[in-house]
Amino acid sequence: MNSKVGFIIIIWLLSCFTLEAQKAKKGQKQESWIDACVNEKASIRATLQKANMPVQTEWMKVGMKAVPFVVDLKGVNHLLLMVSGGPDGSSYDHAVWGNARFIKADGSSVWMDEVKPEFAQVGWGDAPLLNKNVNGTEIHIAGKGYQHGVWAHAESVLYYAVDGYVRFEAEVGIEDLSVNGSAYFKAYNTFPRERIQKFQSQYPEKFNMLQSKMPDTYQWLFTTDDSMEKDLAVSLSGQIKEGTY
Repeated sequence: MNSKVGFIIIIWLLSCFTLEAQKAKKGQKQESWIDACVNEKASIRATLQKANMPVQTEWMKVGMKAVPFVVDLKGVNHLLLMVSGGPDGSSYDHAVWGNARFIKADGSSVWMDEVKPEFAQVGWGDAPLLNKNVNGTEIHIAGKGYQHGVWAHAESVLYYAVDGYVRFEAEVGIEDLSVNGSAYFKAYNTFPRERIQKFQSQYPEKFNMLQSKMPDTYQWLFTTDDSMEKDLAVSLSGQIKEGTY
């Protein structure tokens, strides 16, 4: 029981923006795990705020009409498009970036399905699907067909170089073939892949402990408050009480 309680305490210590954590880093010569969390999350928050990001939808569910998704790309070099599962997980989260396009200053545009991402990772399959659903037929959201669209099952990450573009536009929603899918669509101007790799190499024990209970480490770094850490601590506390952890 002591080791389990200790693990809970470690998770609570990951609340990176508490006054205690900020005070702690001032008196330490070598950067600690908490220091690293504070610095990385603060850096990401500053980067996002500079570009008025993140852009995020409401919780989209299958059967809902697609909603417009617009991102201002002026001054932005890279665009990260992420789809994360809602409170019910990521099963059947057939997420679609419908009629998605990158727009240039002169008004011309390029379909998203014609641009190769620098990095792509989807929650089902080997790669995002272009202009088709999982059955290989035309994409539909709430009965509306889309000849152009990128199907990227949650949890998904698509990372694009966007130099030369001033805006990204899409209609987003859950593909009609989904049984009960739901998801959030999000846009960021930074991708913490290298940051995560640094965490893994510098603090392998603590990071692996965290990742075993919080696989979505991209989302963790992007969540610049301590909400994910608190949710995890509450969840683990309940599991210990019930004897399931």
